[in-house]
Amino acid sequence: MFRKIHKLSGIAASRERGFGVSYGLGLSWDFSPRMSAVVEWDSYDLRFAGGNREPVRATSLGLQFRY
Repeated sequence: MFRKIHKLSGIAASRERGFGVSYGLGLSWDFSPRMSAVVEWDSYDLRFAGGNREPVRATSLGLQFRY
C-alpha cells in the first residue's frame, strides 16, 4: 500500500493565483518478481483564481513490468 500527497499551484490569465491539494491511495500486488498489478485512487481539490473550485476524483488500474 502506498499514498501520495501533493501541493498543486497554478497561475490564471490575470495576476491572481490559485492553489489546491491532492492526495491518493494505492495498492500494488506482485504476481512475480517482474510483474505486478496496481490500483490507485487520487483526489484533487483544485481552487482557481476568481474563487472557482473544482474537485476531481480519479481511479486507475495498471500493470507494471520490471526488466
